[in-house]
Amino acid sequence: MLYNYTKGEGMDKYPSFRKCLAVEIILVLIATGIIQSTAQDGEKSSLSTSDGKWLYVGGDGPGNYTTIQSAINASNSGDTVIVFSGIYYENVVINVSIHLIGEEKNTTFVDGKYHEDVIRINKNNTWIEGFTIIKSGNETFSKNSGINIFSSSNTIINCNFYDNYFGIWNQLFTCNNIVMNNNFYDNYIGMRILDGSSGHSFINNIVNSNDDCGLAASGTENLISGNVFLNHKKNKGAGLILMGNYNVVKDNHFENNLFGIVCASAFSNQIAKNNFIDNENHSGMYVDGIYLYDYRNKWVNNYWGGSILSGVFPKVLLGHAFLWPLAIIYPYIEVDWHPAKEPYDIQGMS
Repeated sequence: MLYNYTKGEGMDKYPSFRKCLAVEIILVLIATGIIQSTAQDGEKSSLSTSDGKWLYVGGDGPGNYTTIQSAINASNSGDTVIVFSGIYYENVVINVSIHLIGEEKNTTFVDGKYHEDVIRINKNNTWIEGFTIIKSGNETFSKNSGINIFSSSNTIINCNFYDNYFGIWNQLFTCNNIVMNNNFYDNYIGMRILDGSSGHSFINNIVNSNDDCGLAASGTENLISGNVFLNHKKNKGAGLILMGNYNVVKDNHFENNLFGIVCASAFSNQIAKNNFIDNENHSGMYVDGIYLYDYRNKWVNNYWGGSILSGVFPKVLLGHAFLWPLAIIYPYIEVDWHPAKEPYDIQGMS
């Protein structure tokens, strides 16, 4: 079966979400002309729909492509490239709006062999699903990602990112990219959102044991929701480094990190209904995984754990701020006036 949403590392942890997600994806695929009742395993279809044809990579079908890049080069806007299980040693460049879909994320690998970007998206409205993406390069600052995104309105769903410098990198002036239901582990940084970008959604991802931090988010009006950030203890050791403004961070779970969230020159963000559990504390400036460089964020109804008095009194967050241009550092506090008494049921933690 080509689409199997019951397998994989993140999905089995929350079956109710899996069912909802499967329904949503099927509806999206129907709306975009992706579902073809005549498609056959192992064969490259010559049939076209109003939204393009299907091309196949790997498998045993006559005429199937042997590399992902060759199939993409033969595709046009609206086409779908189906990749059968296997290991593909490639650095893929996408210059056309397509759906690129792996047979099953735990058996369909794209391996960059530690050279440049594993996949680079240059065109808007690209959909990538169902891959394990590994071994990006780290030799240059701009070509070192599992997926490097230079365009907007793309969707990355149901993939694994492992052993990359950046799992995903959203570049300058991109907007409205959706990253949902992926696993990020043992990368240097799970995902990076650059300043000057906006409107990205990072939803229902499992972000575990990346070397520096799970998500480093600049930019504005991004949504970070429903994610699980675990076991970031090296280097900066943060589940989330928030450097942008007017972002919403809600319904996430931060556990066993050096810092749950680092707010660095970040203001006017809403941080609501998150769990902060067993993140390390260091001196008076580090409280429950929060390290404040800047101020003016709104903390609302978060669960802070660790005490029978949790949720009884306001939670005071200690940090420091900078007074420019005098370079004066002074203590600063922010307050969650109504913290939660019990942890929230975050999908992926049950």
